[in-house]
Amino acid sequence: MSGRPRTASRSASAGARLRASAGAFVRGGGYALRGIKEFFRWPRLWGYALIPLVSVTIVFFLICRCVMAWLVRPAGEWLQAWVVGWAGETAGEIVLCCLLVSATLLLFLLSAAIKNDLYELFGSLFFARMVRRYEELVYHRPDPRLSLGEEAVQTLSCVVYAAVTLVLALVFFVLGFLLPGVAQVLTVLVLGRRYGIGYCAEAGFNRRLSLSALQRQFRGRRLVLYGFGTMCFLILLVPLVSTLFIPGLCIGGTILVNEECGRAEWETDKLPNKELADHAS
Repeated sequence: MSGRPRTASRSASAGARLRASAGAFVRGGGYALRGIKEFFRWPRLWGYALIPLVSVTIVFFLICRCVMAWLVRPAGEWLQAWVVGWAGETAGEIVLCCLLVSATLLLFLLSAAIKNDLYELFGSLFFARMVRRYEELVYHRPDPRLSLGEEAVQTLSCVVYAAVTLVLALVFFVLGFLLPGVAQVLTVLVLGRRYGIGYCAEAGFNRRLSLSALQRQFRGRRLVLYGFGTMCFLILLVPLVSTLFIPGLCIGGTILVNEECGRAEWETDKLPNKELADHAS
């Protein structure tokens, strides 16, 4: 009989831990949604997101125009002339039309696949200033006034981190064909964590934390971080409009840092004195 109370106690304790873990994960996901809501609630922040968005759109448009004019159309005209020689003019027109449509569709899919990463790369400096402005307006945190060297290392570390994340995403995409199911789970686990850290990075940089030091701040809050990163990952899967949510995810990471870790004892790894490999870890 004495074993039953112990078993019941262990079961209740395990249930309580499970509920607490699930609550932390869900709470973390909520920060992503709150961040998007906050971004659209503050028109003062919109300019920081609009400038890199317009820049990326123009760059994509110019690249597509150049590829179509200098590569696809000449190749299509050569192929059309070759087909006309043995199958007639109608067949040549059909081949040219199919090639142009296929190339346009391929360019569209390629731009849809990498537009978020390019937007983050172009916008890293603007997002850093947006986060500072938000913290000043909402949390009354003064501008840290980072030096030019700190700004440069911050931007470069974001580029390295985003590049590694992009490579991992491509690797998991390929693995999805070889290990269906397993690869998708690994994608959520690995990229969820990296997205969580990535969108908290600007708030961490404002406290002069490297990315590795920022990760150490979440040692006791890993499920909150995973929940936030997983929600970011799922939001970015929304086709076409997900790019518009990226600034809001940066704000969500800022809210998470301020509310989950804001009054903790922050470590102070000065950015210019850290190795870039440390930032990309």
